Amino acid sequence: MPPRKEILIRSAGTEDYESFVGLLSHLGVDDPVPTFECWQKERQRETWIAERDGRVVGYCYAQLLGELGRVAQLVVGPQARRRGTGRALLVRATEAFRARGAKEWSLNVKPDNQAAIGLYQSCGLHVAYRSWALRMLWDRLEQLPCEAVTARELLPAEDGEVELQWGLSPGRLAAARKLDGRVLLGLAGQSCSWLGVAVFDPSFPGAYPFRIARPALAGPLLRVLQPHARHDYLGLVVEDDAPLAEVLIQAGATLRFEMLHMQGPL
Repeated sequence: MPPRKEILIRSAGTEDYESFVGLLSHLGVDDPVPTFECWQKERQRETWIAERDGRVVGYCYAQLLGELGRVAQLVVGPQARRRGTGRALLVRATEAFRARGAKEWSLNVKPDNQAAIGLYQSCGLHVAYRSWALRMLWDRLEQLPCEAVTARELLPAEDGEVELQWGLSPGRLAAARKLDGRVLLGLAGQSCSWLGVAVFDPSFPGAYPFRIARPALAGPLLRVLQPHARHDYLGLVVEDDAPLAEVLIQAGATLRFEMLHMQGPL
């Protein structure tokens, strides 16, 4: 048996964009491919590249969101799977998370990807809840109820209060504000409470996180996002809220895929 070739993990460079695009197709989702400019500005500095024998065989896009390290994408090409590539990328990502002060880390995985789930469990992650990736045309908003609530942009001084109420990692909203074009909006309740919160990226387009107190508030929060839209649809990730996912699907949203959210300490 020939010796196993060593895996080299390194930071991504501008020359890795084409390899990133090629590997992205193996992720099994139909998200828009980021432009070179977007990748270079927002993703390159947070992407690790895996090489074997001088060839790019995988990558890990790992964001720091306040005190949360989030593995947004982990992709290994078919020829390099089950050879330690994914684990090597995760080790490097978690080392970087710890060095930057993260206290926990998380990722999403499709329920039928048992090999990946086993890897993540061996790295200390556990399944916390189920999420749904949806796509919805803006013209379907008419199918959703519209309560009379106050919707407005979130102020930086309100980030801590919102994060505490919705269980978001401290500093997550501040991290989102640093990204180009992000719109942070909320539904204000009484007694300094919030009925909903969303971080919207009009260029993607998508809203994540998207949290509301009850499904009937989906319409009001989506309607306040719509003026910022650049496309005729948006993507939504509904986390641990099956009733909300059902309401949106009944209104015409398309279920793209389900995910298990896994998390663990660092």
